[in-house]
Amino acid sequence: MRKIKNLIKTGIILAVIFSVVVFAFSGCVVKQVEYEGKGEDKTGQATAEKPKEPVKITVMSSYDSAEPPNKDTPIFLEAEKMLNADLDITWIPTSAWDERLNVTLASRDLPMVLFAKKTPNIMNAALAGAFWEINPYLDKYEFLRGIPPVTVEGDSIKGTYYGISRLRDLARSCVRYREDWLEALGLKKPETLDEFYEMLRAFTYDDPDKNGVDDTIGFLEDGRLWIVEDLAIWLGAPNVYTVTKDGKFIPSHETEEYLQTLKFIKKLYDEKILNEDFAILPKSEIDSVVYTGKVGAYFGSISNFKSQTESTRKNDPNAKWDAIIKLELPRTRAWDAGSLGFYVFTKSGIKTQQQLEEILAVFDKMMTDQEVITLINYGIKDVDYVIEGGYIVRKNVSIDNGKLNLLEMGKKAKLNIEVKQDEADLRMKAYLEENEKNAVGNPAFPLTSQTYLEKGGDLDQMRKDAKINFVMGEIDEAGWKAFCEQWRKEGGNEVLAEFAKEYAEQAK
Repeated sequence: MRKIKNLIKTGIILAVIFSVVVFAFSGCVVKQVEYEGKGEDKTGQATAEKPKEPVKITVMSSYDSAEPPNKDTPIFLEAEKMLNADLDITWIPTSAWDERLNVTLASRDLPMVLFAKKTPNIMNAALAGAFWEINPYLDKYEFLRGIPPVTVEGDSIKGTYYGISRLRDLARSCVRYREDWLEALGLKKPETLDEFYEMLRAFTYDDPDKNGVDDTIGFLEDGRLWIVEDLAIWLGAPNVYTVTKDGKFIPSHETEEYLQTLKFIKKLYDEKILNEDFAILPKSEIDSVVYTGKVGAYFGSISNFKSQTESTRKNDPNAKWDAIIKLELPRTRAWDAGSLGFYVFTKSGIKTQQQLEEILAVFDKMMTDQEVITLINYGIKDVDYVIEGGYIVRKNVSIDNGKLNLLEMGKKAKLNIEVKQDEADLRMKAYLEENEKNAVGNPAFPLTSQTYLEKGGDLDQMRKDAKINFVMGEIDEAGWKAFCEQWRKEGGNEVLAEFAKEYAEQAK
């Protein structure tokens, strides 16, 4: 009995000791959890939360300027800080973009983010699973929610949205021209093709800058010959394709208006009004030639002619640029679906959904945070702009905000504070509004053709080469007709039929 009592007594003592130990140990655990939850150190003192590491983002994009953007600028560095991002951007000149893109896609060693357009190589890569689908995130981020449905549809590939669109005005094309030269020559702004020709001829041969030297260029163009596409639409041609009443697709290059346009541009070339080196002039060198003050007109975007004035005045203080948005007919080209390409997010560069969402959050902030939007569009306060009367007043109109904005993501971002507008700003706004009313769309843009995916690159190059050859006199009208027939034989007929089939199915 005594033995049992001793065992009970011993057990009670052990239980008490065990309870004390457990309680003490439990208290330590609870205390440790509290430290972790409140951000305290081992002494119980509160510590600051560890700042998040910047989101590393590798990007490959193109640039049009003479030199690539320099990352070591106040605007770029401040933007990275605001975004908490480390942007490692590989810049490729536009003239070398197609070749570099093909090499990059073939290597499968892709950056996290890649600039893209709906070209056959990008479409094929998307359908092969190279890029993340963005459709599931359209409602998750403020910027993505604000992308117009028509843009999402237009930039989608077989119904799937793979990128973030670089939003733009729907119809922004124009011919920029030297308004001060026109006034000096006593001419009026052209409204017809004949008046347009006379202006360009005078810009070339009538000494518009009054320096007594034959040193001006009437019309400047590069090897893409974009002026052909827009001028043809001004004269009545379709935007790449038209659809007949019976549902057939016809390419614009087979129309009489397109041929008329080619003849006009050839006339400019023959009379040395068009720069003779257009076929080999890279797009990246256009601005540097324009800024010499010796160019009378060239194809471009409405939104830039004000800054072009400021930049050209460094060499010609009298320079003043304006825009022509139509000739003969109230028609202009609708560019894609209100975008200028898009950025895709590669699966080889972005391994996890968490990584993708971190990068999407950076892009979202780039387009929705008021301080970031102001920085990448207008620069640094009190250096590049000031606030006066509740308005942003720019001190440096020609600032190269492209240090970050060459990602071209901030141009349509909504800013809560207005920018003070002068006469040129109001004129640009009016041009854009008129263009949008007169925009002619490309009916094939939201469609997909399997043949185009396979042969589109060759067909597009064939068309580009034929344009240049016609303008330079290497082929005549018979040669142009032969090109049209060859284009159809090499796959064009199949492309047209596939577009027509999908177009009819969507119309049901």
